[in-house]
Amino acid sequence: MAHKVIDGFDKQLRKTFTLSELKIDNFIFTLHHNVSFVIILVGLLFITGNNYLNSEAITCFGGNSYVNNYCFLHGTGHIRPPKLADQLSSGRHRCTTVQDPGEEGDERHTHYYIWLPYVLCIIAVLTKLPRVLWRNMFEGNTMEDHKKDLDANKNNAKFYRVVIKGKTSYKALIYNFSYFFCEVLNLLMVVISRAILDSLLNGKFSSYGTDVNAFFTILNDEEHAEKLPNPMCNLFPTEVSCSVSYGAVTGGANKENVLCLLQNNVFNQYFFLILWWWYIILITISCIGILYRLIQLSIEQFGMMKLVFLLNGKGVKEYNQCCVRGLKMRPWQIFLFTRLAINLTGDQINGLVEAIKSEDEKPEDEKTADGAGIELMAGEKSNMA
Repeated sequence: MAHKVIDGFDKQLRKTFTLSELKIDNFIFTLHHNVSFVIILVGLLFITGNNYLNSEAITCFGGNSYVNNYCFLHGTGHIRPPKLADQLSSGRHRCTTVQDPGEEGDERHTHYYIWLPYVLCIIAVLTKLPRVLWRNMFEGNTMEDHKKDLDANKNNAKFYRVVIKGKTSYKALIYNFSYFFCEVLNLLMVVISRAILDSLLNGKFSSYGTDVNAFFTILNDEEHAEKLPNPMCNLFPTEVSCSVSYGAVTGGANKENVLCLLQNNVFNQYFFLILWWWYIILITISCIGILYRLIQLSIEQFGMMKLVFLLNGKGVKEYNQCCVRGLKMRPWQIFLFTRLAINLTGDQINGLVEAIKSEDEKPEDEKTADGAGIELMAGEKSNMA
């Protein structure tokens, strides 16, 4: 029993991370589950390596291993007083403003530091989730099954009944709306990921990109530059202050403040800026994709235009294209037909359309008899299995 569970899990895992020969989703789907996942994975590997494999992840002035580890685990704060901070890092590298009296120097601004790898792992899983649901649950090898039948030059009439005619056309409806659900889920995962990062990064990730852009826009204005800290350094400081507490001989606690360097934050500054802009681009494209899907679900002619354009590009005969335009298909039926046509050659589509045409010309009693025969064969196969 345990071996079956392990084998099943291994099969699903390999299925999730291997590229399918069939195109079961579109370009926007690929941006989510491939490009986003790669970007997050790169950040995860670098941050994990820098945090836990680099012995100099944090270096404190005059600090021993206890001080370094204490500051790494418990977090560090911006350098105070502000005048000292301005002398250590000024101009485009200023983390705080000189005029701001600021908080106490031991505020733990970098408490998120050790949690970044774990949070990125969660976001990576969320990024893959819609694709996993679509491929393993909703799509259910629909494209693969139909293409196998067409490759074997059989059951073209069955596709006609499933997609265009008969009671089984609900499969096309479920297929199209499941796809739409996963597209919405893709967008929702991006929104949730941004919210998680914003919560972890002290509420500063949601406006990180715009703050950085505003800072570098007015950097040449000395009057305003003096009042505005660098958002990159403010969120991911490279020079920090750390207050270390340890036991005193009197039974109380001694507190010592030291200056530390967080060299890994140089990578974090630019990685999360890239991730912020990528999420903005992805949200914009996803919203356009959802609007496109709503139009496709509402207007039959819209989906038919795309299908005919695809057929023309694959070299399908003009007569067969006219036959397709003459079929009375609903938007979701057109959608399933289009998804299948993407995975077929022009000759295969010609054969499919000709089979559909000959099936449509049959008397109704012959269609019913053929349909009963197909269902009987399917029942016999299931009984044999």
